[in-house]
Amino acid sequence: MKKNGFEIIDLQKESYYILSIDDKPYKAAVKADMIVKKGNKTYVAEVKSGESSPSPRFIATRRQLLEYYLVYRPSGLLLVDMEREKIRKVEYSILNSRYRSLVDYLGWPAVIFFAGFIIGFLTRGD
Repeated sequence: MKKNGFEIIDLQKESYYILSIDDKPYKAAVKADMIVKKGNKTYVAEVKSGESSPSPRFIATRRQLLEYYLVYRPSGLLLVDMEREKIRKVEYSILNSRYRSLVDYLGWPAVIFFAGFIIGFLTRGD
């Protein structure tokens, strides 16, 4: 990871969340292989080896990475293939709402209102 510009922040970082099963709380543990940083972005890196598990197409790997995202809320997810010495960035389309623009959050009516306010202020008569 270091030779690819990542700073290792934590190894085997354990975190917990509460899962409700039949209205009874269950403390679920999650342990990410690595928390790394590059620039101002923090990533959860999952290290895999073997034939299918290093592939994000492998269902168990996808589910594991999705759980990591929901628990750790990183800037991104990395899948590290130890055998091929390859780092893959994995993104989920269902999570892209996090990267919405300001216009998407405020909505067009708010943008039009503020634009009208600014135009009105600049063109008002003295």
